[in-house]
Amino acid sequence: MLSRLISQIFARMVRPAPPARQDTAAAAAAAVPAALETARLPPGASPAQWHQLAVRQVESGERQAAAACYLEAIQAHPDNAPLRVNASNVLKDLGRTAEAREHLEQAVMLAPDLAGAWYNLGILLHQTQYFDEALESFGHALRILRHSQDALLGQVIKSMGLSLQSAGRYLPARHFLHEMAEAYPRYASDCLRDALFTWVEDPDASLDEKLSAHRNWAAAHADHLLARPAMFANRADPERPLRIGYVSGDLRSHAVSYFFEPLLEHLNREKFSVFCYDNTANADATSMSLQKWPATWHKVASLDDDALARLIRSDGIDILVDLSGHTARNRLDAFARKPAPVQATWLGYPLTTGMLAMDYRITDATVDPPGMSEGGYSERLLRLPGSAWCFQRPRASPAVPSLPMLARGDVTYGSFNNIGKLNDTVLDTWAEVLTALPGARLLIARVPQGRCRDAFLDRWRHRGIDVARLELHGYLTRERFLALHDSVDIALDPFPCPGGTTSCESLWMGLPVLTLAGSAGLARAGSSILNAAGMPQWIAADRRDYVGLALKMAADPQGLAQIRASMRERLTASTLMNGAAFTRHFEAALRTAWCEWCAARQSGVREPPG
Repeated sequence: MLSRLISQIFARMVRPAPPARQDTAAAAAAAVPAALETARLPPGASPAQWHQLAVRQVESGERQAAAACYLEAIQAHPDNAPLRVNASNVLKDLGRTAEAREHLEQAVMLAPDLAGAWYNLGILLHQTQYFDEALESFGHALRILRHSQDALLGQVIKSMGLSLQSAGRYLPARHFLHEMAEAYPRYASDCLRDALFTWVEDPDASLDEKLSAHRNWAAAHADHLLARPAMFANRADPERPLRIGYVSGDLRSHAVSYFFEPLLEHLNREKFSVFCYDNTANADATSMSLQKWPATWHKVASLDDDALARLIRSDGIDILVDLSGHTARNRLDAFARKPAPVQATWLGYPLTTGMLAMDYRITDATVDPPGMSEGGYSERLLRLPGSAWCFQRPRASPAVPSLPMLARGDVTYGSFNNIGKLNDTVLDTWAEVLTALPGARLLIARVPQGRCRDAFLDRWRHRGIDVARLELHGYLTRERFLALHDSVDIALDPFPCPGGTTSCESLWMGLPVLTLAGSAGLARAGSSILNAAGMPQWIAADRRDYVGLALKMAADPQGLAQIRASMRERLTASTLMNGAAFTRHFEAALRTAWCEWCAARQSGVREPPG
């Protein structure tokens, strides 16, 4: 079964071995700094001696010297694959990814059975957005490790699933991860959890299917932790000040932090005390900025789930809020132990957790219209007035230039979302717009490299679109990503998985965002954002309306110019950026949930039914 599945995954890929790249002696020599002169090894030193020297240099923070050490070692031992793998690690850390890739490609040619080299090459290719090529490398590593007990096998499986998803191959990713769960029971929980991500952006999946997948995972891997009824010492007083805990692995430069900080800033600290359980791996400037707001901060990445649950109980948390869902570095297994009387999920994940221990999902009436989407979640829905998001002004806010269309004469549309959201129906719709406006251009960000990019261009050619009308961009820093908006007149939202942070950022950069209102749940996130921004006229009812609005906007450059010039003022005055009002609504929702728990406790029921 495994061999057949791998063959199916790669059936449509051209899979030649990556071409060998010749090391350049001049480049290697130029990379040897003076620092090596004080630690040069004698002639004839072994690869192990070179490696030990480089490790000492890394430990001393001398990464440039360590890189030069490895390059000199490779000159002395050009056929030593492990030296090249170690050199690639240091080179990658220094941002010298092309050199790192060169040495990894040489390593796998020298030692085709070295699984670690194939894995490292796959990771580098994935990080540089060569997803198809990464899949090929992971596939080699998987074949080598498939019958071993090596712990690297679990990382290979996880990485291969992620590359499939990043390339938009949701169904193959799901099949692969489920088969891996069956073949390797020790990785079953991780595989099945990773498989949940394949449902998020899958355009063909219904809310019922998504709920079923999440409930199946929870039933197998989480709900048994709730076997005993929870006993809480929390005083069931509906009016008293509450202790609110937030758990996240994204309290850093991440979209979650941008929407979470308004709560920290505006919270009524006479009625609510805040506890932040920070599961972030690497703190950064945003992490430090968040900690300026009054709260009790716990770094919990080193705690196992039992220890984290005990800490939450000892803090006397009344309402525990999950900000991660099933995303990376979540602590849902601690939530499964029910350490707080009331537990809710919000913000970081657009679908249900599927868990019996999670009482509520915090949302709004636009995303989840009453009576239309309750059946898509295992949690009860707490609906906020307005939007479930509050956008914070980006710290890096370049000025908004004049409308590009005024200088070009023709409209430039833009897409800033992950390529996995650009399904065939979206491309059909956008191709219809481009066909109707022969002078229009389309700028697309976050397009992968290599064969994945070639396949993406072929999808446009198949629709009769000259790819010269497309401007493709790969990975960009946040600053360059925001600056890219300067070249675009109108942002196009994909469907049924619209943008969230990307839509807010496009609005902030002066662009109207055209979205399509879906039926319920994630498909309506764009509608929620635009309604809160006071711009419901940019919400299309269906595909035909979407095309019509795209053409109508492009026909009014003066109107677009006025919108662009006044956008930030309009946004700042809207409910989308009113942090104080949003926080009052959020506090009221938490109080509602608490009152329900108190009423159940006072009536003799330990907890409201999940």
